[in-house]
Amino acid sequence: MIVESMTNLERCNALFVDQPKIKIFAEKNLKQVVRDIKKAGRYPAWRWLEYTHAESRNKYLVFYCVMSAQDIEKPQIDYVSFMSALGGRLVVKWGSWPYRINNDEYIATRVIAYYTPHFFDMYRERLWSQSNLSYYELLARYFSRNKDTLPLELNDNIKEDYAKYGEYANYAFRVQDGICFTRQWREGDPNTIRDRNGNYISVVYYHTIINEGLLKDKQKIAIDKESLNYYKALLKTYF
Repeated sequence: MIVESMTNLERCNALFVDQPKIKIFAEKNLKQVVRDIKKAGRYPAWRWLEYTHAESRNKYLVFYCVMSAQDIEKPQIDYVSFMSALGGRLVVKWGSWPYRINNDEYIATRVIAYYTPHFFDMYRERLWSQSNLSYYELLARYFSRNKDTLPLELNDNIKEDYAKYGEYANYAFRVQDGICFTRQWREGDPNTIRDRNGNYISVVYYHTIINEGLLKDKQKIAIDKESLNYYKALLKTYF
């Protein structure tokens, strides 16, 4: 089971080891989930199942999302894990993302992300306050709606006095539902990123989210400018 005493790399590796059986569980229950959604006949639709890995005892939430009747046979499937730490229960997501190792080359590296209870308290309050969603449905909605993330290098126009939160608070992420404010850093030896057994990993803590409707005009302009800068740099690496 992933616990607070483990390193971030150990947790991430343990979750990757469990992943094949999570996928088997998700596929095993897919037909029944599809039948349930068809019977209800309401879209978009979310369903979720709890799963405990037999060997590791890690706990997972597996969720299914169908945005319209045309997508009913191919629901989006995703999953998260949980860990007790920092006096609460963190939601844990893991995977890989591109890391630029020079001006024109990206390589996939491991990443582990932790979502604090406060993050989902704010997500509920700022985006779903009129809905009586269960906690698990709240998670299913967030992760199905916000798969694409755009990194924003912070400045005082995006978030005033951001520097007071420390050296790890230099980035936020723009997602469909708003702006996620985070702490993030990297651990391990960057020279091992080409080695599948290397120890390099990115770590992200998601602390809060604010929907863009609550932002000041100055913030919106700064966020759009930073988003454009990111896309320009990305296009430059491709072309």
